[in-house]
Amino acid sequence: MTTEIDAQLLQGHWTHSYEESGDDRIVFRSSDYDFPPSRGRSSIILGPDGVVLTEYPGPTDRVTRATGEWSLEGNLLTLNSPMWSGTFEVEAVDNQMLIINKHAIGG
Repeated sequence: MTTEIDAQLLQGHWTHSYEESGDDRIVFRSSDYDFPPSRGRSSIILGPDGVVLTEYPGPTDRVTRATGEWSLEGNLLTLNSPMWSGTFEVEAVDNQMLIINKHAIGG
């Protein structure tokens, strides 16, 4: 049985917490999370209109930005952007953390 995810919980600015991510999952934290120092982190901003803004460290350590699209069907999050692309299973989401399966489904 597929779990329905509330799309409004996904909307917002999510920053990759690579320290918490593992072999099978990617952990994002809300952008106001107190991360340990890092040279650069990627993030996604999921807008209510289906637009995703991706931010990631560029070749000169400056933030590179790109836009794409996102959608949700049941618990499957589809991202179509330069940094994050594919369909991922949402394992958990609340207002502080988003966890997706690392292995894209058909992506």
